[in-house]
Amino acid sequence: MGKDEDFWDKRSTILKYHGEIYRNEKKKGDSNISNEELFNIAKNKSGITKFDDLIDEHNLRQHFAEFSSIDIGASITIGFLSTLIALYTDSKGQYLENQFKKLETPKSTNIAASDYKAGTNHRSYFGHDILNPLQKLPEGFNYRGENIGGKTLYQMYLDSYPTNNNFLLNKMNLIRPIWDMIAHFLSDLPTKEGLPLPGSSYFTKWEQNSLNMCGFSSKNDFLKKVKEEYKTVNFSDITSTMFVYFISKAYISTRFKTKNLSKEAKDIFNNQVLITSYATGIVSQLSLAYFGVKKPSAKLNLVMLTRFLYHNYKIMKLINKEHTKLMYQYDKDIKALQDENLSFNDYVQSLN
Repeated sequence: MGKDEDFWDKRSTILKYHGEIYRNEKKKGDSNISNEELFNIAKNKSGITKFDDLIDEHNLRQHFAEFSSIDIGASITIGFLSTLIALYTDSKGQYLENQFKKLETPKSTNIAASDYKAGTNHRSYFGHDILNPLQKLPEGFNYRGENIGGKTLYQMYLDSYPTNNNFLLNKMNLIRPIWDMIAHFLSDLPTKEGLPLPGSSYFTKWEQNSLNMCGFSSKNDFLKKVKEEYKTVNFSDITSTMFVYFISKAYISTRFKTKNLSKEAKDIFNNQVLITSYATGIVSQLSLAYFGVKKPSAKLNLVMLTRFLYHNYKIMKLINKEHTKLMYQYDKDIKALQDENLSFNDYVQSLN
């Protein structure tokens, strides 16, 4: 938050006066003088010294940057604008889906291996969880009369390619599934269903069911308990998060004019801007769902939430590190200021 400028200007005036004049003039018994009285003496003797002027005059490094009301307002604005970017991405959903589908390579079947199972919420059970690439279908699973039980998504993609007598082309087929899986996931992201909550497929359960052609039925009790606005990842999550990151970085790059700000202070300020922007974006997108907006972005932005948590962890580490350094420096400063043989200028030089 912004500093109390009046307080810091008073402290700067007293500090400069104490270092340059008062220490040489003070008499016994003056140690009980109040801060307000000392400020008035300093103001009359040497004038008011602005805190920022004192910092610049003595080339001091600052441990923390001021996160002003202007910075807060700019960060909140960036967060709100990211929601507009998300809604714009939604409006281009069909176009993006078609473009990403063109990235998939030709196969011997028109059915993507990821879409082995037709029906509502089929993405929740198998083949669409980016955190479970080694998930296998249950043994004995049939698809269009073929037993594909025990196979991973990679193996199913590999089986969908036509055989080739060319040795090199056959070896290239080993890489193709990775490309096609990425392309398929990208084509799913712009849709309303998007991709399921990462890691959720670990809760998929298979039960034999002779009434289904595949011989099985599947369910995911975990996802059933999660509200709709909390369990999908969409392309708008990515675009809005990228918008916050790059626009925040652009704002931060124009913000620093103080040359003596430490790298750590700049890092803390960077994280403050990003955290505020991400928090605003998360809340504003989630509020769309509560107001009944029927768009893919009207939900919890899981990508942005991940970045928000990451920068919170990062800033806590940075602040703790800077706090430790600052406490150590305070201890040195107090001892230095108590040394009557040390001039103010010598003290300042010892800080650099």
